Amino acid sequence: MRIVFFLYLICSCSLLFGQIYTWDSFTTENSPLPSNNLNALYMANDGILWIGSDSGLTGYNGSAWISYNSVESNLVADEIRSIQAHADKIWLGTRNGLSSGQISAIDDINWNSAYQADNSDLIHNTINAINLDSLGSYWICTDSGITVISDTSWLSFSAAEPLLSRNKILSINRQPTFMQYIGTESGGVSRMYRDVDGISGASTIWKQWTTFPDSTGRIRGLLSDTVTAILVDRKGDRWYGSNQGLSVHTGSFLRNPYSWKNYTMETGLIDNNIQTLAEDTTGAIWIGTISGVSKLIPEDTLWTNFTAEDGLVSNNVRDIAIAENGTIWLATNAGLSELNVSATSLHEDRQSQPKQFQLYPAYPNPFNMSTTIKFQIKTNQHIRITIFDVNGRIVNTILNSKVAAGNYKITWNGKNTTGNEMASGIYFARVSVSNYISTLKLVMIK
Repeated sequence: MRIVFFLYLICSCSLLFGQIYTWDSFTTENSPLPSNNLNALYMANDGILWIGSDSGLTGYNGSAWISYNSVESNLVADEIRSIQAHADKIWLGTRNGLSSGQISAIDDINWNSAYQADNSDLIHNTINAINLDSLGSYWICTDSGITVISDTSWLSFSAAEPLLSRNKILSINRQPTFMQYIGTESGGVSRMYRDVDGISGASTIWKQWTTFPDSTGRIRGLLSDTVTAILVDRKGDRWYGSNQGLSVHTGSFLRNPYSWKNYTMETGLIDNNIQTLAEDTTGAIWIGTISGVSKLIPEDTLWTNFTAEDGLVSNNVRDIAIAENGTIWLATNAGLSELNVSATSLHEDRQSQPKQFQLYPAYPNPFNMSTTIKFQIKTNQHIRITIFDVNGRIVNTILNSKVAAGNYKITWNGKNTTGNEMASGIYFARVSVSNYISTLKLVMIK
């Protein structure tokens, strides 16, 4: 099912930029996915999207699908929690151990014998995350510590040693960095790395380090010691998702409050309970939560939030993978969503700055082909304009974005989210700005 979310503002002066969001969804009903309950994604360099579910592993290259499970293949278990694929190797973390194989093609994987705690140096069978570092070592994060696999050795570490703050590892950055940032349950973030002398620990980042305020009186630093998602972006900034929101740290001095920023629902995040983080080709940060996905442009602190109403197959977003062409894939508990983003132009009317938010009547109204809604806003705010029919069903969302202060016009072309023209009748445009909601009655006559 394809849904198009088209943001287009028609105004009269300076040129801005907007985006068109096109959604597709894949489920067991319209694709060969063996299960809708998805847990993990990995976009390989060869363009294959690897999908982990509670029914095994699925590969998709844009045309062909292939699935592997514990019955037909040598997978240690069907519930795939994490995936790492590099060159011709693939590693799968499950609830019951570690699977690996040599990839010749999407439909040709030579699976190795499974690794478990009783037949290898794996520290624990429940695997929550995997990363490949810049030196070619695999970091296997489990419920009881971490195992680092190189070409020559397996080394395991737990909180009994000074390198880890807690045994239960929930997340790790999934970029090929030298320093590994390891998120724990109730233990903050441990920083570790491998060098010629083995595994070394750098320090641990705790929430307690942030109990002092900055000059504004705001506490900065980790929002929670339970860290569920970690991203190291292309600039080197570290993003930490938790059950209390999102923290970002720049620079090397951990205790400097000015190098930390926090984002929560109060600042634009769709939900504080974060499950995954990713960076797209433009540098925007995508935050998957239990209530949808948020897109943050850090330079401008611009937020765009998406839910099932916009095209997501489910609001429970568990993992995100981004292709080189910018396509964004989202794994949920109800299937796979594909999001393509393309640019369009906006124009801002700078004739006068408004003194307050003001909504004007739609014109023309009644209308034949299209109608225009004009509004003014005082400050940068997130605005959502949704079209409903007389039965209260959503027809289209014509605007869902943070917009700078100014005067704007937006046109509805009388079509629904799939691009089909609506029939003559009465419709309603609901305009939501912060705590303000207003509704306009629209009459279409053909």
